[in-house]
Amino acid sequence: MRRLTLLLIAVLPLSAGTLAHAQATQWTTGPCPTGQNVTHNGGLWHWNGSRVCELRRATLANTGSLKMEADNGSITVIGEDRKDIAIEARITVDSTNQKDAAALLRQITIDTNGTIRAHGPHFSGWWSHGGYSVDYNLRVPETIAAKAETANGNVTLRTLHGTLRAESTNGTVTLSDLAGDVHASTVNGGISIRLEGDHWDGAGLTGETVNGGISVSMPTGYSARLRASTVNGGISVDFPVTVEGKITHDLDANIGRGGAPIQMHTVNGGVQFKRRD
Repeated sequence: MRRLTLLLIAVLPLSAGTLAHAQATQWTTGPCPTGQNVTHNGGLWHWNGSRVCELRRATLANTGSLKMEADNGSITVIGEDRKDIAIEARITVDSTNQKDAAALLRQITIDTNGTIRAHGPHFSGWWSHGGYSVDYNLRVPETIAAKAETANGNVTLRTLHGTLRAESTNGTVTLSDLAGDVHASTVNGGISIRLEGDHWDGAGLTGETVNGGISVSMPTGYSARLRASTVNGGISVDFPVTVEGKITHDLDANIGRGGAPIQMHTVNGGVQFKRRD
């Protein structure tokens, strides 16, 4: 089975060699939690196969921005009060038997020279009895500039303040407690956003999806400029807003004292704004 199409990028334009990252020899490896290495029946063609899983960890130098690319897997980036970047890569490999899966695992490398990305064998099509995915978890300085782009996987950004980009083709995007200049998009998936504080600190937040809904929750008393649009779906706001006419497919209104724009757009899906105590 083919498993390759994820691209995770976390950063603004960078020149080659800008990032000083850990080399492969600096990775530490270990097994995944119990139950990750299994022999199973099933799959697309109902074949008997095996799975192996390995955790790789490294600490990278912080240059103020981060760029990553991957093929299949999810990306989680969490901001902390720290000076370096801690990366954990969970590599999951499927093959026809345990020996072949382990051999495939040994062929997978993670490059950290400039752009963080995984390299491994390519598979010829969906009929291939094998494949792999790499899920990334990063703990980074709170003010890092980051872009996370994935084709087949979810993207999660949390407690970050900076210029941030989160993109997925087939997956959901989850944003929590962010600030700065933030853009999130997905083609086939939804967007979930949790706002904190009483206003947006920064240029604003934009979320866009083609096939999926968008949910935005905020504390009571939050101030912002809310903008939303949908083609095939509705817009709901569970608190009073002053608008001209009826809210159907477009919304443009200030809440509280107004402020930075919170802009949400979807083609096939709805947009929901809700407050929490």
